[in-house]
Amino acid sequence: MMTRISSLASLYILLLAVMASADLAAQTRMQAQNIEMAALQPHLAWQRTSPTAQHPDGPVLYQIIFRSSATPGSIPKIGNNFTLTNSLITDNGSQVAIGNLSIASGGIISFANGQTFPGTGSGTVTSVGLAAPADFSVTSSPVTTSGNLTLNWITAPTSANTASAIVKRDGTGSFNAGAINASSTITSLNAATSNIAIIGHSSATTGFGIGVEGVSDSASSTSGVFNNTLGGKILSLQNNGGELASISGGSTTISASSATASTILQARSLATSGFTTGIYGESNSAIGYGASFVNNNAAGKILAGLGPGSAEVFDVFASGAVTASSNTTNATITGHNSNAGGQGIAGTGNIGVYGLSGSNFSLGFSGNAAIWGDGRTGTTYGVVGTSTGNTGTGTAGLSDSGTGVLAKSNTGLGLYAISNSPSGIAAFLQNPAGGDILIGESSNGFDVLRVSGTGYTQITSTTSLADIRMGDTGCGQGFTGIGFGALSSCNNYAIVGDNVGTTYINSSGNGHGIHFRHNNGDQMTIDEFGTASIGGSLQVGGSLGVVGTKNFRIDHPLAPAEKYLVHASIESSEVMDLYSGNVILNRKGEAWVQLPDWFEALNQDFRYVLTAIGAPGPNLYIAREIRDHRFKIAGGKPLSKVSWQVTGVRHDAYMAAHPMQVEEDKGTLRGTYLAPELFGQPPSKQATRQTQPSAAVTKSGGQ
Repeated sequence: MMTRISSLASLYILLLAVMASADLAAQTRMQAQNIEMAALQPHLAWQRTSPTAQHPDGPVLYQIIFRSSATPGSIPKIGNNFTLTNSLITDNGSQVAIGNLSIASGGIISFANGQTFPGTGSGTVTSVGLAAPADFSVTSSPVTTSGNLTLNWITAPTSANTASAIVKRDGTGSFNAGAINASSTITSLNAATSNIAIIGHSSATTGFGIGVEGVSDSASSTSGVFNNTLGGKILSLQNNGGELASISGGSTTISASSATASTILQARSLATSGFTTGIYGESNSAIGYGASFVNNNAAGKILAGLGPGSAEVFDVFASGAVTASSNTTNATITGHNSNAGGQGIAGTGNIGVYGLSGSNFSLGFSGNAAIWGDGRTGTTYGVVGTSTGNTGTGTAGLSDSGTGVLAKSNTGLGLYAISNSPSGIAAFLQNPAGGDILIGESSNGFDVLRVSGTGYTQITSTTSLADIRMGDTGCGQGFTGIGFGALSSCNNYAIVGDNVGTTYINSSGNGHGIHFRHNNGDQMTIDEFGTASIGGSLQVGGSLGVVGTKNFRIDHPLAPAEKYLVHASIESSEVMDLYSGNVILNRKGEAWVQLPDWFEALNQDFRYVLTAIGAPGPNLYIAREIRDHRFKIAGGKPLSKVSWQVTGVRHDAYMAAHPMQVEEDKGTLRGTYLAPELFGQPPSKQATRQTQPSAAVTKSGGQ
C-alpha cells in the first residue's frame, strides 16, 4: 500500500512539475516580447511599446494585452494566446485537488471512489498478546503459535475490610471499610429505618475521641455543612441526651439556655498573636443588631469587659451609663467615625463632654490638660467647637494671666477655625491696647508671623531672615500692598492695589527688573527700561501694535558667538498674506499650481507675479485665476521652470469683525506721543505711560 501511495504522490509531483515547466516556458515567451505582469493589478498583463530600438528616446508606454478568465479557487495556466484559464488543479485553502484526488494541508491523501490497489489479499496472524490493569495477572502472553491466555485476580473482590481489594457488596448490600475517603459527595438516605442517615461513634472511654470529623484542605472550602431543607433545627448540641444549644433556620440562629449554669454561652480565642475574636456578631439589616445583650434587672449590667485577671475595665449598665477605666498611657475611650459628617464621640447635656486634668503627666506643654484633642493624619482636628446661637462661642479660652487658647501641631494645623454664616467670623482676635494682635513663633522661639495692631502683617523666614510685609505701602489712602523689608515712600513695594481695582507690580532700585518664572526659571522678564523678554511663544488675542519695526533676531549663522542677524517684517496698509513657489511647465508650456483647501476661505483680491528661470519667458501669463484652490500658468517654454508669487487680502471671520484702520484718531490721548522725544516733547507726553500711585507720608506703625 505504501509503495502505491508513493507512486501516486510522485505522479502528482510530476504533474505539478510539467505545469510549472509550461508556465516557465510561457513566461520566457512573455519576456521575449516585453510582456510583464502588472504588480498592482495581477489579473492584467502589459506589453511595453515604447521606447524601442528604433526610438530609444520615446516615452515609456504600455498596453494591456490580456485579462484573466480564471475563476477563484483554481490554479490558472497561461494559454498560447496569453490568456489565463482554469487548469485541472484547484486550491480551496485547505486542500489541493486534481479531480477527485486530493491532498489535505495535513498531508493526508484522498482517492476517488472505486480506487483499487494491486497486491492486496489475505494474511496470517503471527502473534496475540494481552495487557491488563494492575489488579490482574496475565500468563502465556504473547501466544505466537497456539495456546491459551490466562487472566487472574491478584486480590479477589470481597465485602470484608481487605487491603487492595475491590469492594464487593454482600447479600444485604453492605460492605466493611476502615475509612472512606471521597473527592465528591457521600449521600446516605436511611431515615426510613433509623431516623439517622449517618452515625459517627467513638467507643474510646479515655483520651481525645471524635465521633465525626470533617477536614478540608482548601482555604476557600468548608469542612462541614449541615442543612435542614424544611426549616427545622440545623444542629443540636447535647450532653447525655439533653440539649444545651441548637442552631436553627428560624429568626433565632443560635440559642442556648440553662436554669442552673452561671455561663450560658462561652466563646474563647486561645491564639496569642494575630487578630482573633472570641465572639463575632453580624447583621445585614438596617434595623438589626450584630449582637444584642439584655439584662431585665434595672440595676444590673448589660455588658462587662474583663481584662487580665478578670478585672472589669468596661461596663454598660441597664440604666444606660457607660464606664471605662485604664492605667496605661493610651486613651481610655476612643471614638472613630470615617463618615465625612459623622462624630467620633458626641455628648449632650448641660456639660456635653467634661474633662478633668490630672497632675502627674506632661503632654509636651508646660502643664496638663483637662481636654486634649489630637489630630494625627489626613484632614483632622484636635478640638472642634461649634455654636448655633447668634452670640454663642464654639470654643472659648479664658486666662487671667496666662494663655487662653494654645494650639500646637507637630505636622498639621494647630488651630483651624470655620464659620458657616455669611456674616459670621471664623476667628476673632483683638488687642484693645493697640499692641500686636497675633504672633506666631517657630520651634526655636523666633517670631515668624506678626500681626500688628497698627495695620500690617509681617512674615519672617528663619533661614534667610528676610521679611515679607503686607499692609500700608506709603502710597496714600486707599492703597495697600506687599513688600520685602520695610514699606515706605510708595517706592519699595512689590505689589500694590487700590480700592478701585487697579493693581501695580513694581521693582525698585537700579539694575533690577520684574521676573515671571516657572520652576524658578525665567519665562518673561521686564528690565528697568521697560524692555520685555519672553522665553517662549507670545499669543496675542487682538492686534499687535509697535512704534518701531517688527524684527526677528537670531544668532548670526556665520558668527553666532559674536553677532546677531536681524530682519524686519514687510509693512503694508492692507492685511495681506504672501505665498510663493516654483513649478515645472509641461510640454505645452503650462502648469497647474495647487493651493491648500482653506486658501479662498482666508484670502481674497489675489495678485500674481510670474518669473521665468533659466531663459526669458515674455509670454508667461495666468491662464486661469484661483478657483477651487488652484490656478493655471501658461505661455512658457515647455519643461521650463517658473517662480510664482501670490498675495491675498485676509477676509476671515476675525478680519471681517475687526477690519484694520489705517488712520486712527487719538481721542482722549490727543496731545500725547508714542515717541515724544522725537518731536521735542518731554517724557510726560508719552501716550503709553501709566498713572503711578501717588506717594504719601508713611503712617505711624506702617514700618
